[in-house]
This record gives sequence, C-alpha cells and structure tokens, in this order.
Amino acid sequence: LGEKDLNVVSTLNLLGSICAKQKTHYHNKIGIDFFGEARQVRIQVLGKDHVLVGKTLSDMAGIYFQQNNFNMADSLYKNALKTFKQASLPKNHKYMFETNKRIRRLNRAKSRTKVMHPLQNLVGWLLWK
Repeated sequence: LGEKDLNVVSTLNLLGSICAKQKTHYHNKIGIDFFGEARQVRIQVLGKDHVLVGKTLSDMAGIYFQQNNFNMADSLYKNALKTFKQASLPKNHKYMFETNKRIRRLNRAKSRTKVMHPLQNLVGWLLWK
C-alpha cells in the first residue's frame, strides 16, 4: 500500500475522527493533521469535487468547532457544502443534512458567544471569584 492508496487515506480520516472524539487540544491538533493529509491525498487521487473531500472538510470543521474557532469551522462547513453540491448530492443526502445541521449548531453557538454587556462580565467575574 502506498501513501496515495485510498485505504490508507480512509485510515487517516478514521484516525482524525478518533482524535476528535478525545476532545483535548493535543488530540485535536493531531486530528487536524490527519484530516489535512487525508484531504490532500483525496484531492490528488479523486479530485477536489469528490464527496469524500467534502466529508473530510466537514469532519475537520467539527474539530475547529470544538475549539470555538467558529470562523474556521464556518469556512470549512461551507466549503464542504459547496463540494457536496458540486458532486451533485441531493439536499436530503446524509452528508448534506448533517453538515447543514452542524452549521445551524455553529450559528447558535456564535450567537451565544457574542460580546456581553460589561456589567454582565463583571457579575460573572464576581460570581466565580
């Protein structure tokens, strides 16, 4: 098996998913590396508009979402959707449905973390002091 073998790439993607489930900064960093490598090889072998490239983007976005890096997660989710559309997936396909659901979750999280009123920050600080 070579480094461009799709079985090796699938294993890299699975390792990325396993790391993401650990939810630690260390594992997230490794997971992003696994997903990044899988994405690069999938683009080379399958083309940038392949469904599996979009799936890897969506999986990678999940790690950034866990890290509260909402801008990167948003960008990756949107690129995943674009890839799915270019691959002609129907709107009710599992990957389209899941990615749209994750974008809605991301938008809710973004709205909850908007800048609070300074008085709310002070009260929160006093309560945790």
